[in-house]
Amino acid sequence: MVNKIKYLLHGIVVSLVMAPWLSNPVYAASATLSLSPTASSVTKGSTITININENSGSEPVNAVSAILNYPTDKLDFVSITSSSAFNIVAANSGGGGSVRIDRGALPAISGSQLVASVRFKAKVSSGVATVSFASGSSVVSSSSNSNILSGTSGGNYTLKAPPVATPPPPAIPKDTTPPQISNIVVSDITTNSATVSWQTSEAATSGVDYGLNNSYGLNVVNAARATDHKVVLNSPLITPNTTYHFIAKSADVAGNLVSSSDKTFTTKGVSLLIKVVDQNSKIVEGAKVTLGGKSGITDKDGQLTLKDLSLGKQSGTVSYKNQTTPISHEITAVSPDGKPQNASFKIKTSSTIPWLLLIIPLVAVLLALLLAKVIKRPPLGPQTTKTPPTPNIINPNQ
Repeated sequence: MVNKIKYLLHGIVVSLVMAPWLSNPVYAASATLSLSPTASSVTKGSTITININENSGSEPVNAVSAILNYPTDKLDFVSITSSSAFNIVAANSGGGGSVRIDRGALPAISGSQLVASVRFKAKVSSGVATVSFASGSSVVSSSSNSNILSGTSGGNYTLKAPPVATPPPPAIPKDTTPPQISNIVVSDITTNSATVSWQTSEAATSGVDYGLNNSYGLNVVNAARATDHKVVLNSPLITPNTTYHFIAKSADVAGNLVSSSDKTFTTKGVSLLIKVVDQNSKIVEGAKVTLGGKSGITDKDGQLTLKDLSLGKQSGTVSYKNQTTPISHEITAVSPDGKPQNASFKIKTSSTIPWLLLIIPLVAVLLALLLAKVIKRPPLGPQTTKTPPTPNIINPNQ
């Protein structure tokens, strides 16, 4: 039964196109055919989709025949797309300035409906293409089986040239040259900090790798780019009187990185104010104090200051008048105010009294011996020499 109805409806659509009674008067019920959009701009070489719409108000319709005229010098027909409302395709053709679409609806429909969509392609870059409904277009009422089309409205489409392609900007050669580092200076060295500064030939980041050897292990990085660089090293791991290795590093905006050669700086050590006294707590002037590899001579107050000592236990000696006394002192922290710390050493000095006790008797003995020799010497003056008697010699021949 359904197939018979579809066949009958198809015949109605065709007969509406061919039958001479299409010129019969239109009944009170009416419908319109229109295009959307009614106006638009189309670039040469691009396509536009134009919808064919039918509106019968409350009157049910079951067939539509839409014939369109278009300018072939401005547009090319491309294709037709059906709608779900008018689901029976009786005719579908286009080209040569005309498009024909015959559609049926089962069951009949009312109100505003999409009949089909037509795609055109713009051929030129200027002018206006007008698409309109041709005579012979119709809308068939299902109740009266009559053409109730009362009016149509087409559309005007402005054709334009495609935008002029903007040439791409010239390729910028990739930067592969790193900046150059110069004038590396270490300043503001304290017991636990130092400032490293340098310059680069172009704006670049600032970074310093540092440590107890050239394996480093510590680093400071500033991502801001500049040509004058200054990095403060103040890690809690920095200790007094210690030599640190470091390299300065900078990277330009292209990511080219440069590093300086290995360099060193030595932090300041702790200052120690030393006082030396003897076993009687009297100051010792002129004593040579050696402690932690540093040496100095005590002044008239028995004092001297040794600088750049390391933390920890320091060993050394105090030498005074050929006597050497071992000493040691432990430095556990750095003074917050940076002032010298204090240390006092007591040494035993030799007394001069025993030497005097030995010298006085010796002098007395020497004086006594000298006096005795003077007393035994004979007095000076003339002396007579006695002639010994001549021995009496008996001549045996007498």
